[in-house]
Amino acid sequence: LEFELADFLFTRNQMLAKQIDFLLTIWGTSLLQHGGQPLFASHDDLYKTIDSMPLGDVKWQSFSIKYTSDQPFSNVPLWMDDTYKTWFRDPHKLVHMMLENPDFTDQMTFVLIVSLRWQLTNVASTISCLVIGLGSKW
Repeated sequence: LEFELADFLFTRNQMLAKQIDFLLTIWGTSLLQHGGQPLFASHDDLYKTIDSMPLGDVKWQSFSIKYTSDQPFSNVPLWMDDTYKTWFRDPHKLVHMMLENPDFTDQMTFVLIVSLRWQLTNVASTISCLVIGLGSKW
């Protein structure tokens, strides 16, 4: 049940932390009369549970971004002054781990993907071809 709830709140719904806390408070209050408690105490508890799932040695990394272009003289939107932190795990390393995982043996079918992108300009007609595949650098 923990996995299903985490998947719903974090992946499918992408619920904000404050909303997760609000939902868990309501749920916890309803369970008190039965001596129960919600699966997660807070959004932090949910995130820690997700983070505790074993992913080998792929470490979390982060970067921060901030709006740096010109701002209006008045009524500056809050997002223009805020700094946003993004956390991620290296996708290249994650794919390597998935491919090395014996649980996936005979469960994957590898195919070459070819994508054609047509680009028309008003001066001349240009054809661009982009070939994407599982390269040897993996």
